[in-house]
Amino acid sequence: MPVQGEASGAGLTFKTIAVSGENDIVAGAAGDTVNVAAGDNVTLTTDAELNTLTITAAAGGGAVDEDQNVLAVQVFT
Repeated sequence: MPVQGEASGAGLTFKTIAVSGENDIVAGAAGDTVNVAAGDNVTLTTDAELNTLTITAAAGGGAVDEDQNVLAVQVFT
């Protein structure tokens, strides 16, 4: 998922978030917010002190050997 934007805090935090096969999310103003929603078997956890969003996915059946897969995303300011 490519994220494009400016490095300074004065501009847009993000310009476009693109996901293959989906409509782009485009910032229309500097104050726009990206909302993150958890799907089935997914938990979202934030840490404001570390500016981190952690996405945890639990196995939901099938032939999955692992109990959890974790992706942590850190926001640099």
